[in-house]
Amino acid sequence: MERWKVNSQPSIGLASAAKRSAAALVTALSLFAAANGQDTAETPNLSVFRKNVGIVSLAEAKTSVHLFERDGVEAVAGDFDADGRMDTGTFDTATRLWTVRMSSDSSTLAVNFPMSKGKSPVRPEAAPADMDGDGQTDLVVFCAGAWYVISPSRPGAVETSIFGKAGDIPVPADYDGDKKADLAVFRPSENRWYVRNSETGEVSMTDLTITGTDVLVAADFTGDGKADITVYRRGEWHTIDSEKGVAETFKFGFEDASPAVVDLNRDGRMDMAVVRKGTWYIYDGSSLVSHKFGDDDDIPLSMAPVKNSGKIN
Repeated sequence: MERWKVNSQPSIGLASAAKRSAAALVTALSLFAAANGQDTAETPNLSVFRKNVGIVSLAEAKTSVHLFERDGVEAVAGDFDADGRMDTGTFDTATRLWTVRMSSDSSTLAVNFPMSKGKSPVRPEAAPADMDGDGQTDLVVFCAGAWYVISPSRPGAVETSIFGKAGDIPVPADYDGDKKADLAVFRPSENRWYVRNSETGEVSMTDLTITGTDVLVAADFTGDGKADITVYRRGEWHTIDSEKGVAETFKFGFEDASPAVVDLNRDGRMDMAVVRKGTWYIYDGSSLVSHKFGDDDDIPLSMAPVKNSGKIN
């Protein structure tokens, strides 16, 4: 995987999954300069969580029906109906209720997890991922090392697994390229990722992250079918290239931007994005575009795991 680095404001060093020409890089930078602060013609599938409002989608041009009325309700996103577009919803950590609005037909999927309810020393955390390789994002809950999985196509069946421990941050994704998400956690106390291969059960460890500074990202940016272990650090992306197994660093973003993962052209390969003051900057592998959407304090939703590594300094 080739990477180019360019010094500019904002600082950008663009990545290429395949061997693209230098002309493609020049085109991308030109588009960025022209599109900075301007929307492109095509409306992308972007969504944000807005405090005291709920989930707002650019494609729908309206507020989602899923509202956040109290603490302990998390925003969730994924392709739960396998139509190639992001579906959004909520997970209530107190009642264990998932509510997801399907993009294919605007129907609502509501599923209660059969976990013990009420107060617990460890709060369950939503970690949606396609665990069985059927193309649909599954409803996944992580709690103190226990994983609970329900497929949207089989809402009555629950699968359980043990991997990790209390304090770990779940980052499930398909790291081995078998189309099934692997159980994976980041352990803040060690600055270390742990990934369990879904086929062999082997566990690999990766040291890449600075707890409290980095944002964890797990997505296939290279198009090889394997998720790349990645962190976003104040305008820089640090990644373990799944093709070569080596660490790489490049610049794309701003120090005060939030990272996001989208599939702009719906080709199945994830696109890197940064969001700053209501503007999304997205690199889709060949061009760099921007879209005005959201308020300054909105939280962008992603098609892949994007989680804080701990308390941000």
